[in-house]
Amino acid sequence: MEISRLTYYDKIVPLFKTGKLTPDSVIAQGTAPHTVGYVEAMDSKTFASGETDLFTMVPTIYNADTLGIRPDLVGREITTWADIMDPAFKGKTSILNIPSIGIMDAAMIMEAMGNITYADKGNMTQAEIDATIDFLIKPSRMASSAPSGRASMNQ
Repeated sequence: MEISRLTYYDKIVPLFKTGKLTPDSVIAQGTAPHTVGYVEAMDSKTFASGETDLFTMVPTIYNADTLGIRPDLVGREITTWADIMDPAFKGKTSILNIPSIGIMDAAMIMEAMGNITYADKGNMTQAEIDATIDFLIKPSRMASSAPSGRASMNQ
């Protein structure tokens, strides 16, 4: 769609247009709206590398991967995604059981543990996907049960 036809295009947050929340922000890995938000021409089969006059979508939601922590129960500072796998939390940690989100959470854990360095978590290679799935399978085979909607990570 032509951005000139979008009355409130100027109100769309920069995160969707440039991948940055502020001008000094670092662009994160993953398939962010700005990487699929623009094309060079109406009949383009590939995305543009930056902002153009043609917008592919008007983003409506965004999220950030976060850790939900109860400091009163943890007993120590949590500083990294790798802490999810700490034996002290056996049976008490999980990631979301929605594949598109859970695989990203698993990738965050694996990278924090030093198991792998992804070139781009939003565009994993076949080897990176295989390693991430293998990482997810091991603890899930050992899990006796996990609350609905979550996949237990540390059993």
